[in-house]
Amino acid sequence: MSNEEVQAVTSLLWNNYTSSIILTLVSYEYLLQFEKEVTYVWQRRWSLMSWFYLTVRYFGLFIALISGFCYDIAVLVVWGLSVYSCLSQAILIWRLYALYNQSKHLLYVLVQASMCIVFQMHFRLFSPLRSS
Repeated sequence: MSNEEVQAVTSLLWNNYTSSIILTLVSYEYLLQFEKEVTYVWQRRWSLMSWFYLTVRYFGLFIALISGFCYDIAVLVVWGLSVYSCLSQAILIWRLYALYNQSKHLLYVLVQASMCIVFQMHFRLFSPLRSS
């Protein structure tokens, strides 16, 4: 084996070990928080925020698992990360809006800033996919 092949195998092993550790920690966190999630989310009246929370929580896990094990579906992973990011930003905007006494000015600024971030992310992520 050449030095480059040894380095590539070492990098792949390092990636696999790191992915296994991260998956273990994330699974442990999900198990620790499950009782609170049932109490504060599943047993409450369903709202749009409940749907956002559950989508971000479990869709993010799904995307992480796909990106860790299936390298051939990069378009789905990129699309999933962009949807995940948009939903996360919506949750943060909604929470800040509620914390600042439902200030319309703050809401307008946050939505405009979020739209700029979403458009920039869209063009950065999807432009390389179109050219190939």
